Amino acid sequence: MAARRISPTSLAPTVRPPAPPSERDLLLQAEQQASGGARRVLATARALIDDSVVIRGTCFTWLNAVYRRAGGRQTTVYSGDRRGRYASGEQLVPGDWVHFINHSYGGVTHSAIFIAWIDRAASVALTVSYPGERREVPGRFRDYALTSVYRIDRMRD
Repeated sequence: MAARRISPTSLAPTVRPPAPPSERDLLLQAEQQASGGARRVLATARALIDDSVVIRGTCFTWLNAVYRRAGGRQTTVYSGDRRGRYASGEQLVPGDWVHFINHSYGGVTHSAIFIAWIDRAASVALTVSYPGERREVPGRFRDYALTSVYRIDRMRD
């Protein structure tokens, strides 16, 4: 049996590109970079998701519980209308409570906490929210196209 030749390149370690950050990693990054009120909001949302806490009601009910548990006072930093006066993406910062038209679910209104842009050019963001309809499920991560944000609330530092 002949000896098998091994080329030096076959011994080189395989270099794999780094895995993309998980949704939880993006939330942790946003939390670490945020300050004051936004950090409290993001930490509270993370804890509720990590502990699988169920707060039945609407998306508004869940977001209100997150903000209340985070403590402090919130303020409205943008107020448009549902028919077409929308905020620009540049106005959003991690921890913001965004009210928007959910075009992926029949054009209904929805609320979520903005975490980070997934695809800024397409206005797709990672958020945390509750699916609503009094479901017996905890809050969750979800990508949404935030093209029709009509209100932004922000926790004060």
